[in-house]
Amino acid sequence: MRVFNFYYMNNTVAIRTSGATKILSELSDSIYLWNLSEPLTGIGFYHIKIGKYAHIEIKLSVSETSYDNKLIWNVPQFKMHDIYRPEIEDFFQVANNYISIIKGIPTNLTFEVTNGSYSLTEAHPHLYFQMALIAVMKDCFSNTSLILTSEQKSTVETMQQKALAFSIKDSPNAAHTFVSQKILKKIRGVELLNKVTEKIKNWDLSSLVGAGYYYKYEKYGHIEIKISISDDCKGNNIIWNVSEEMIPEFIKNSVNESLTFFCNLILILKNQLEGKIIFEVSNGSNHPVDSNMAGFQNASVYAFGNCFDKDFAPMTDIDKLDSKNRQKDALLIKKWS
Repeated sequence: MRVFNFYYMNNTVAIRTSGATKILSELSDSIYLWNLSEPLTGIGFYHIKIGKYAHIEIKLSVSETSYDNKLIWNVPQFKMHDIYRPEIEDFFQVANNYISIIKGIPTNLTFEVTNGSYSLTEAHPHLYFQMALIAVMKDCFSNTSLILTSEQKSTVETMQQKALAFSIKDSPNAAHTFVSQKILKKIRGVELLNKVTEKIKNWDLSSLVGAGYYYKYEKYGHIEIKISISDDCKGNNIIWNVSEEMIPEFIKNSVNESLTFFCNLILILKNQLEGKIIFEVSNGSNHPVDSNMAGFQNASVYAFGNCFDKDFAPMTDIDKLDSKNRQKDALLIKKWS
């Protein structure tokens, strides 16, 4: 409810869905049964004779010494070019958070890319890597591991040799393996959504509203959202309908990342839901000292879960009063600044 005369923005952010949504729903049971102490390996190989090609191999494990989720690149450029990294990172980002939800606990996962190859002549190579990534996740969680045939191995070697010959013209280090890592962003508290997965699956697609309030350990966040389905827009979108005083600009990227994952989660659990998912941020408040991205990530998880279950982290009367006072404080700060 809009109690104050704030200036409301109507900024719309397009959500880019991940290819991971096409496979993770099929793997839920296998993910749930996975013994986290056992590393998994997988091969994704996609090749159609008309020329469509992609290949990736990974090792998936749980780190006992790190609290971060990581994607480790343990391949040289001629095996996995940088231009494919964003696609692969997006895929494992979604997979990483989804596995935490299915397991119901925070998981510190490491995805290590150990081998790969690509074609220099494809018109739409990203589409083919989506297929290879789907195949590699299937292989990780299947009972029988994929073994490349001699013909497939020969194809891999040919592709790698061609890529090496092409790239070595520009870089004398093209054949050198640079081990690098990227920290995969995990959404704080996302494992709690394990409690509402069945309700998401059974959602009748009617509009939902939810509120999330989080204030612990000098971390504050409060956000209220509406989820709806619309065929009138292009793609899935986040609509920001709150003022800067309610939710500061520096917080928005973190919230956008959370809502983008929630969109992918719905698509996973609803098995490729037809229609367009709209998230509207309709209310919120911030603390002048304690508001940060961690607080709003937790609050976003609470708000999303609360959409599907009103007993999921509900706001108390004290929480509601405090959030209104935060909004008043924000107006006073703006007035006197």
